[in-house]
Amino acid sequence: KPQWWRKLSGRRATKGQRGAIARMTDRGFVVPAVRHGPQMLDWNAIFSRRNNKVTFEIGFGGGENLFEKAQLFPEINFIAAEIHQPGVGALLTRMEQKLQQPSSNERLFDNVKLYMGDGVKLLSHMPSGSISEIYLTFPDPWPNYGHFKWRVLQEETLNELHRVLSEH
Repeated sequence: KPQWWRKLSGRRATKGQRGAIARMTDRGFVVPAVRHGPQMLDWNAIFSRRNNKVTFEIGFGGGENLFEKAQLFPEINFIAAEIHQPGVGALLTRMEQKLQQPSSNERLFDNVKLYMGDGVKLLSHMPSGSISEIYLTFPDPWPNYGHFKWRVLQEETLNELHRVLSEH
């Protein structure tokens, strides 16, 4: 991996964010790391809201989009991947704070699962035709030609995105 990728993925969250990551992982909001091999994710085993459409977000940053969409569309399951630990920590902190509000529904965010790692690698573990929408915002921050092989939007990745997308 290039140096910029290692720096971004290796950056540590704040102490408070790391605490939120640990607590929210214990509550089941974080998908365990996938192992190399042919195993496929089972959406009905991962989400308590079974048989819902599944939306995938690659590189959610601070999670602002996911935080809002998950509340607006409780009938959709969201799986999102981020390599940047502070981004994961920021989103899980916001989710935890929202869940602690007295007016909050205890099932709020049951439709959200996070993957702390490379979303492109997660694609190979997703069943074909199982994703209804994919969000990929700001995918190319490295315009230099030398970084071409590290960009998200490459032919192999586009083929995998096409494979996991449902036709409906």
